[in-house]
Amino acid sequence: GALPADAALVEFVAYNRYTGHLDSEPAYGALVLTRHAPIRWIPLGSAVAIDAQVRTYQKYMRKRVRETALTGVLTGLYQSICAPVTAALPQGIHRLIISPDGNLNFVSFATLLNSKNGFLADEYDLDYVASGRDLIGRPRVASKGASDRRMLVIFADPAYGRIPNATGSGTSKIVGGRNDSLAALPGTER
Repeated sequence: GALPADAALVEFVAYNRYTGHLDSEPAYGALVLTRHAPIRWIPLGSAVAIDAQVRTYQKYMRKRVRETALTGVLTGLYQSICAPVTAALPQGIHRLIISPDGNLNFVSFATLLNSKNGFLADEYDLDYVASGRDLIGRPRVASKGASDRRMLVIFADPAYGRIPNATGSGTSKIVGGRNDSLAALPGTER
């Protein structure tokens, strides 16, 4: 009930998959929850293989590599962890609420490329949560509508050497040649 109608919660799970004869191997899977469809379990494959892809992804994101090499890694990781999930989504899903597990916490899902060289973030609005439990008690936000009023607050270029005034007036000032007029919050010092 906490899920918006056009959203799916994707809980990635690192687990030990039973392989028979009292043996198991590390693997990844995904639970996909939507408001109107039954919960789906999607096995994604060996954690060893996926974790190797994640390590390559991390290495390539830190260094300059050829675009074709980076594209191959982004596409391969998409095919391993996103393609099976997106194929299982019901019609009308435009937003993914992602809860990664294991080494998938180190992946920016928005940057992964589908087979048409499109980013996952171009297909879906993405949100991240530590767990699906984070949705309980959280106010619902409609996707891509006029009622979706999100506010962004940026704190930048602080004047560390400036001594704040003792009055706490909270007025806008020009300090050291910079325009600090983006409004101090009431009761704060600038």
